[in-house]
Amino acid sequence: MNQLTTRQTTVTLEDGSRHAALELLIDGESLIEAVRRYERPMAEAEGHPGLAAAYVWPVPPARQLAALRRGAADADDKRALLECACGEPGCWPLLATVTVGSAQVIWSGFEQPHRRADSAGGHWDYGGFGPFVFERAAYDAALRPAV
Repeated sequence: MNQLTTRQTTVTLEDGSRHAALELLIDGESLIEAVRRYERPMAEAEGHPGLAAAYVWPVPPARQLAALRRGAADADDKRALLECACGEPGCWPLLATVTVGSAQVIWSGFEQPHRRADSAGGHWDYGGFGPFVFERAAYDAALRPAV
């Protein structure tokens, strides 16, 4: 099982505005850093290395918490775990399926919707990223201080 922890942080959007945010750590590593390591080869291969993990934590945190608890899904029933620094939801999100069961919570099916198989920008395959499986009580406890 994976371990989710959270910590309060601040996000600076492209317009210079600063917002309170919630950083997610999986097994002690920031989700953004884990994604950066995974996306870097794909971003470099297409000649845009700066796109690797070009994300911020969703703001406001209440929207992020809703996604982590199975709210705010897109048409494919995926949730934005990370978003674009422009602040516009849907611009450059990292999506995942969040399955909340009675004993476990699973994050799986990660994707960058602007790099799907039919994308003009090329396909980024997240088949080797995740799934992350959390014990439900520990997951809820990790999110509780953020409420």
